[in-house]
Amino acid sequence: QTLAKMKWGDVVSDDATIQVATLIANIEKSGLPVILDESSELKPGPPVTFRYSQAVSEMPLDAALKLFVKSNNSDFKVSSNVLLICSIDQMSEEFDRVVYNVSPLIDNQGADIDLEQLNALVKLIQDAIEPTTWEEEGPSIVPVANGQQGMLVIVNTYHVQRQIRQLFD
Repeated sequence: QTLAKMKWGDVVSDDATIQVATLIANIEKSGLPVILDESSELKPGPPVTFRYSQAVSEMPLDAALKLFVKSNNSDFKVSSNVLLICSIDQMSEEFDRVVYNVSPLIDNQGADIDLEQLNALVKLIQDAIEPTTWEEEGPSIVPVANGQQGMLVIVNTYHVQRQIRQLFD
């Protein structure tokens, strides 16, 4: 299901406090992986207060999630069928944040992808595409915390993102 087809009430209880970890787990159960960037004020720890009415529980998940994350100085976007949540400042920077599933690029014969393999791919990308841009503050390539997913969050300009997509195609 997409965020627009789901309702806020499908992923949270009627409480005014939201367990971020539970919210993320419920969204992921729908088949949409979630990356909670460390820049976000939303954390999987203590519950977050979010006052909403019955009308919000019936809202499409994307609209209600926007209200929820914005009330916590965060924002989100869906990139490559992954929900990325980060701070408003990070989202509004001049750099694009794109999530890439790189597991098809790493032939691991069915075994889990380890961090060493992802780091080797990161180095290849940084050496092959606009090497000097990675030295500036802002651009980055970050393997998703669970490296077994084979996902990279790449932050750089639109021009560099286009070259990365061409490399992966």
